[in-house]
Amino acid sequence: MGVIKSIFNAIGRTIMNTFELIASLFKETGRKPTPSTREVLKELETAKKIPATPPSPVSIKPLKIRSEQDWNDYFKKLSGLDALDKFAEKNSADWKWFVKSLDKVKKDISKMTFNEFDEYTTEAVVTATVGMSKKFIAALDSCGRTIKNPSKDSTAAQELYNLIEKYLLGLGIRSMNFKAGDDFEKWADLELSEPPIIESTFDRRKHNTLKEIYVQPHYIDYIDEHDKKAQRVFGGQCAVYACRG
Repeated sequence: MGVIKSIFNAIGRTIMNTFELIASLFKETGRKPTPSTREVLKELETAKKIPATPPSPVSIKPLKIRSEQDWNDYFKKLSGLDALDKFAEKNSADWKWFVKSLDKVKKDISKMTFNEFDEYTTEAVVTATVGMSKKFIAALDSCGRTIKNPSKDSTAAQELYNLIEKYLLGLGIRSMNFKAGDDFEKWADLELSEPPIIESTFDRRKHNTLKEIYVQPHYIDYIDEHDKKAQRVFGGQCAVYACRG
């Protein structure tokens, strides 16, 4: 019995000496010992309890044009087409249709002139801006279809899509967030001028739901003549299921 006790004591001393040696090595090298599995799990569990910080939403004030200075500031944003010009120049051979569309946009912008400013000016600016922006919405539609059908133009289409959305966002124009499977009634409530593409189905569960979104509806918030927030929604193209049986 005494022999067994001596053996265990010897093993214990060996283990303790080993731990002391390891600790001294880490102390000398400045390295920290690798945490145990239990310690790692404890840290992970603690991390789960800490809520993730949500991304800051894009804050855009409703458009309000009440003075010449307001208009001049907004006109600079309308004229900020440098990035799109560079894309058109770089891809002029393969994207001739966009080059022509961009030229039309520039003509639309050059015709926007406002000499008198009152409570009705903002809505007039919105109307002109939306009319011009519809050309970009058509370009987004074309880019979206190209991106969904991979080809040599897909990369350029994605680049152009992002550039257009960034430009529109600078004007205070944002896209909505519909997705396939959503109820079409919510889309219909927007009363958009573009009719949906009808896709037949025999599945009653899909009836009147969105099959695909080619380009999201876009909207701009503004201050109307009563100094109240208003919204103009436009663009958007989708396909919707209609049950045949």
